[in-house]
Amino acid sequence: MRPCAGTFLQIAPYDSAMNQPTSTPAPSAAPTPPTTTRFEDGELDWIEKAALENLKQRITTADTIAKEAKETLTVLLALAGGSWAYSIKLLDESATRAMLAALLSGVWFTFLAMALVVLCMLVVKIPITYNEPAGLLQRQKHSATYEDWREGELENIQSRIDDAKKRNNKIASRLNWIRAGAAAAPLLVGAALSLLLYLQR
Repeated sequence: MRPCAGTFLQIAPYDSAMNQPTSTPAPSAAPTPPTTTRFEDGELDWIEKAALENLKQRITTADTIAKEAKETLTVLLALAGGSWAYSIKLLDESATRAMLAALLSGVWFTFLAMALVVLCMLVVKIPITYNEPAGLLQRQKHSATYEDWREGELENIQSRIDDAKKRNNKIASRLNWIRAGAAAAPLLVGAALSLLLYLQR
């Protein structure tokens, strides 16, 4: 008897040991590796927010120091101008101790004002708050995961914080020394005037 036209017989492989057909097992899917992370859920967001706030505070501190330097410069220029205006009388009158003291004060306050401008008020580089898009878009190029890329950017923020901290401490220290020099002007001028009078004897 012939099989009907259009039908096909499927013969399963035969297992001689069990005397029964065997079925081909379906291929098992490869196990999905568990996703591992070094941070808790939301931890990176919290760290990034705190880091950016810290950097913004450093930049705000730099602005405050700049304003303090500007006010100090105004005072120094006023003191220097008054001292020079009084000491100019030395050109047409006999020198007195007060005029000599005013001359020395004018020289000292002018020196402090120049030092303030050079050491504290010249335009220098300051850290930026956020990275440029050209830098942030390099993740695929370096085959880094999103978490690793964010962690690397946190290291960049820390570097900018360190630069801002170093700059603020340096300029604040210079400003404090200049202010101390202005406060010590009476002692310094008095000592210098005494030395001049001693040498004239």
